[in-house]
Amino acid sequence: MIHDWIKNGKHSDTVIREFSTIRELSSELDNQCHFDVFFLDIVTPEAHDAGYRLAENIRARNIRSAIIFTTNSAEYMADAFEISTYRYLVKPVREEKVWGALENLASAQSSTKRFVSLFHGTEENLLIEYDKILSLEAFARFREAKITLTDGTSETVKLTCSFSELLEKHLPQEFIQCCRGIVINMHHVKKYSHNSVCLGWGDFEMNVSIGRKYRDDFLNKMVEYHRGI
Repeated sequence: MIHDWIKNGKHSDTVIREFSTIRELSSELDNQCHFDVFFLDIVTPEAHDAGYRLAENIRARNIRSAIIFTTNSAEYMADAFEISTYRYLVKPVREEKVWGALENLASAQSSTKRFVSLFHGTEENLLIEYDKILSLEAFARFREAKITLTDGTSETVKLTCSFSELLEKHLPQEFIQCCRGIVINMHHVKKYSHNSVCLGWGDFEMNVSIGRKYRDDFLNKMVEYHRGI
C-alpha cells in the first residue's frame, strides 16, 4: 500500500525500511537513524504486547516521529494514544486509511518546513535542520542569535531581520516564544510547568524560564501542539 502511495503521488524520494524483528529496529535507533513514521504491529513473535513496548521505547528516547499501529488487537487502543500514537488501524487495514494518514503527514511536514534552513553565521553561512534546534536566543544589541542544538552545541548567527520577524515569517509553526528574546522548539519539549520548560534530546537537557507576559500564549500553543500530534 505504501509503495502504491509513492507511485501515485509526488513522493519518489520516500525510502522504506523493513525490519523483521524488534531487535533489528532497536539497533537502528541506537545508531540515531531518523524515521518520519513507524508502522508497527503490536502482537509479535517476541511477546503479545512487544510492538506496544517498542513504541513506548521510541517515545522514551524522545523520538517524535509519527507512530501508526497496524494490528489485529484492539485492546491497546486507549493506551496507544497515551504515547501520542498518530493512527491505530485494526486489520484488515484498508488502503484509503493508509493513504490518508501518509498524505496528512506529508502535507504537515511540508507546511512546517522542518528540514533545513540557511542561517547567516558570524564567519560563514550555515545549513541547520530545524529538527535539530532546541532554542534560539536573540542578542538584539549585536543583531545576533545563539542557536542551541540537540547535541548540546551552539552556533552564533547574524540576524538579517528583527527577532520578531524571524519568528513570524521564517520559522516553522512549532517554534514559539516563551520569554523575551528566547524561542523554543515545541518538538523537543520534555516537560513544562507554568514557570519553566525543559528541552532535550537524548542525554542533553536544558531549562528555559517562561516569562509572565508569554505564559498564557505558550501554554495554549503547547496544548494545541499536542492535540495536533
